[in-house]
Amino acid sequence: MWSKRNTLFETSNISGILGWNFIKKHDWIIDVKNNKISTYDSTSKKIPTDSIVLSSAIKEIKGLPYIHLLVNHSNKFDILFDTGAVHFLSIPMNIFNEKEITDDSETMYGINKERYVQLDTVNINGILFRSATIGVYSKLKTHKKLLGLVFMRLFDKVIIDNTNNKVYFLK
Repeated sequence: MWSKRNTLFETSNISGILGWNFIKKHDWIIDVKNNKISTYDSTSKKIPTDSIVLSSAIKEIKGLPYIHLLVNHSNKFDILFDTGAVHFLSIPMNIFNEKEITDDSETMYGINKERYVQLDTVNINGILFRSATIGVYSKLKTHKKLLGLVFMRLFDKVIIDNTNNKVYFLK
């Protein structure tokens, strides 16, 4: 007999998941270094402009949060901002030429096959990231473009400012 019961929370210290349906109702600050998340009062606190590394508008598409990124100076994407995904960044393979790829591998996660490429550098919204492992795919219709936790861990804090429809990545 098949069961829909998820056993993830039975074997870990995870109490639950905060989904976008809840996150979008408040402003948040994610302290990446200390693994803490708390509400943020964007009306009384100023965003520290000297530490912003990257920012983007949040656009809701079919109930999910997307941010706009420019990859390698010419490829524009609305990318799913997924605080629960493990990925650094998952985007179409055709934007990279073979000379940019230093490693290419496939990994199985459960029933999903993921393809990853290692790049010496990748430019995202004018910021140069070195030695980046990118999830890639060749068929646009079967995969989502997304930005996940591995990317967020490159920063000290992430502020989700739903009041002003912005996300800030701070160093």
